[in-house]
Amino acid sequence: MADLELPKGWVKQKEWWGNPSLGLDSYMKEFINPFTFCKVPVFVFGKFPDILYCIHAGANSSYSGSGCFYPLKPDFIEFMNMVDALHKKKQLFK
Repeated sequence: MADLELPKGWVKQKEWWGNPSLGLDSYMKEFINPFTFCKVPVFVFGKFPDILYCIHAGANSSYSGSGCFYPLKPDFIEFMNMVDALHKKKQLFK
């Protein structure tokens, strides 16, 4: 994927840490969890048009979450902006 002008705070990752062998594009941004006030990495990853986000909030999946914007198929920039909007509306962390 060509270099994109990423929304503020988002960083291109070398690979998707969840399964590097898949060769997925991956971006990360740290958000403040409003319930714990801790910095939490959130990843946007996939291959267009199949993009997901993953909240890596703890030691296991009980503390984490993931999602998509189905049936929408936003590109990576739109997807990152949508994750930012969820956080702004206090809907990213449950």
